[in-house]
Amino acid sequence: MAANYIVKLTDCTTHSPIGNKARSLLFLEKAKYKIPETYICTWDAYKCFLSHPAETKKAVCDSFLKIANKNKAYAVRSSSNLEDSQHNSYAGLFTTVLNVQGAHAFMDAIESIWATANSSAVSLYANKMNVLGKDDSLMAVIIQDMIPSEYSGVVFTQNPLTGEAETIIEAVSGSGDKLVQGGVTPSRWIINRGEYVEEPNNSTIPRKIIDQVLAKSMKISKLYGKPLDLEWAFSNGTIYWLQMREITSLQTIDIYTNQFSKEFLPGMIKPLVWSIKVPIINGAWIKMLTEIIGPNDLDVHRLAKAFYHRAYFNTGVIESIFEKIGFSNKTLNTLIISDNNISKKLIYRPGFKSLKFLPRISIFILNKIGFSKKADRFLKAVEKKIKDFSSADAGQLTDKQILNEIEKLLTLTRDISYYYLVSPFIVYGLTYLLRLFFAKKGLDVEALADSENTKELEPFDPNIHLEKLSRKFSELDCIQQQKIKNIPYNDFLKLEGIAGFKSEMLNFLKRFGHVSDSGNDFSYPPWRETPSLILKLVTNHEKRIVPPTHQDVDTLKDISFFKKKLLKIILKKLQRSRITKEKVSYLYTYTYGMLRDLFLAMGFLFKQKDFIETSEDIFFMNYDEIKETVRTGIFSALTNKEVFKRKQEISQYKNMELPNTIYGDQEPPVGLLRKGSFDGVATSRGYYCGRVKVIKGISEYNKIAQGDILVIPYSDIGLAPLFSKAGAIISESGGMLSHCSIIAREYKIPAVTSVEGACSLPDNTLVTVDGYKGEAIIHEQPDEIN
Repeated sequence: MAANYIVKLTDCTTHSPIGNKARSLLFLEKAKYKIPETYICTWDAYKCFLSHPAETKKAVCDSFLKIANKNKAYAVRSSSNLEDSQHNSYAGLFTTVLNVQGAHAFMDAIESIWATANSSAVSLYANKMNVLGKDDSLMAVIIQDMIPSEYSGVVFTQNPLTGEAETIIEAVSGSGDKLVQGGVTPSRWIINRGEYVEEPNNSTIPRKIIDQVLAKSMKISKLYGKPLDLEWAFSNGTIYWLQMREITSLQTIDIYTNQFSKEFLPGMIKPLVWSIKVPIINGAWIKMLTEIIGPNDLDVHRLAKAFYHRAYFNTGVIESIFEKIGFSNKTLNTLIISDNNISKKLIYRPGFKSLKFLPRISIFILNKIGFSKKADRFLKAVEKKIKDFSSADAGQLTDKQILNEIEKLLTLTRDISYYYLVSPFIVYGLTYLLRLFFAKKGLDVEALADSENTKELEPFDPNIHLEKLSRKFSELDCIQQQKIKNIPYNDFLKLEGIAGFKSEMLNFLKRFGHVSDSGNDFSYPPWRETPSLILKLVTNHEKRIVPPTHQDVDTLKDISFFKKKLLKIILKKLQRSRITKEKVSYLYTYTYGMLRDLFLAMGFLFKQKDFIETSEDIFFMNYDEIKETVRTGIFSALTNKEVFKRKQEISQYKNMELPNTIYGDQEPPVGLLRKGSFDGVATSRGYYCGRVKVIKGISEYNKIAQGDILVIPYSDIGLAPLFSKAGAIISESGGMLSHCSIIAREYKIPAVTSVEGACSLPDNTLVTVDGYKGEAIIHEQPDEIN
């Protein structure tokens, strides 16, 4: 019976009582990847030890002596049934003993590992993570030949913080235990699509070894079918794999950007506008994407999110779709930013999985070839519907009648929004083609595109009409000009002798009166509500002198006949598409802006009923709240409280600066004065603002209160009890595999390591930990608190 306590790994199966860590090694062994010679002390020995300790120790020791080589040193590691599971790693909580030689030392190592199976640190972790079956811990033990490592490290085949498809490798000279604890900061490489996007300076570790680790780890991950965290050692020209685990903290997070929300939803957005606009725009996104990828489960509310009342689009969702169909994962931003390097950045690499989308993509592109004609027909139909739209004064309607008119207008706006979204993308796509084919020829693509359609764009460009009005104004005599400059609009309408200018002014407001500071936000007063201001714009307008930019394609040199023909075709399409874009934008803004009058009429009724203080407060409600209030005739106390809160927030956040990219759904702490910062390596995602406590040993346990930021010189198992109280962790050393990083990822608190000088921070300094950028931002020193 004793002979079965220690077995060779190669004699085991996945059903043997050997624990999760040993099963992972067995997978590597069967896949013919190099691991140290490995034996397992099964958990049958552990179970016997609990009831018969002396007898079991002798049996295990005898088994060891049968396999042991007295000249070898061994690494003795835990392999519990709980650790390295799909949801919990228990990393660093069970003992590992290195360089074990001799039966006595071996048995001490085994006992020390068994002792940690139900230690206080393990219990604390299990309670914190709400682990099921935590009291059923079984402990097998791995016995491996010690590898005399020249270099050691860890590789993550997917970023455990962001979920992005990039590989992270960290390495040190010598033994890999320095990665977990011991105050060593590893060298670090980040590889995206085979390209090294981050490399250490002055690393002593040869790049060719990192290349090998990268190539082998990706093969292992592909074979296993899941993203992995692998520990490795390099010795005598060979890479040995010491441990393998699934990345338990991996969860693809949403990544939000305001790069193209500046195009569709710029500035601060009031709750009503958000509740109306987002379903409309995102519904158009889903309609367009469905044409490309087919039926899907995309959610209009997940495609965009408001941070501090500003719009951020979920670039992760949309770019993952672009990537799925073969484009690079930065396609969307590249199209929107549309810079001069677009041809280098926009890459289409169809793979096997993307081939199934090619028929849909082809149909989508073919359908868009005649998009302008389809849009013209659609716009004529919409214009007719707008004319037929109820002309009744909104102020004469009941709340239910107003709601009915709003619903009809929303249906019309939803129909237009698809064209409003697609038309700029066609312009971006055609511009890309121009740059792709002709950028190297030194052509001014914008000048070529602008040169032909100025006249056709005129009906939709208020600036052109402002200039015309300004010229009309300059033709008046000086006395008339002076009068007009110094009176409000209503008095201007009463002036005699300026019929021509007055008619032009009225026509201008009729055509462009719906324009406002933000065509995407109907809470902004349109020009028709501020005619005195528009009159001042006209009377103080300075004439622009714009040199002609026309360039005849036929005069271009160094371009072949075929390319000139192609250039003319693309230019014609682009010019037509730009006109369509402006037509759609004009009509969309006009129709969408009509919502303002209806909601203000509703706001007036709510004010009369003392639901809100002013008619404009309607913009601080969301649409569902308005519909519920109309349905029940009751304005809830909760809604009243929310309206007050939102008004305060809009005022408070008005001048706040926000980052271009936000990771995850948590609002980043902003608005606090920045007095300095420490840079490090982000190892657990999240944001946290709190007071720091510098802890250099477990004896200082009483210093830290629940929610403090724990600042430590290095990560060590002895500090584990402190992590459960911390709101975030800053470590002066360490990397992705350090104990504090792994536990922080599982506790879902931010952590930043390799922060040189962090322990010099005075206790109670107010700091924000950014677990995405790897930054500790100092806001306030303790002597400034009062």
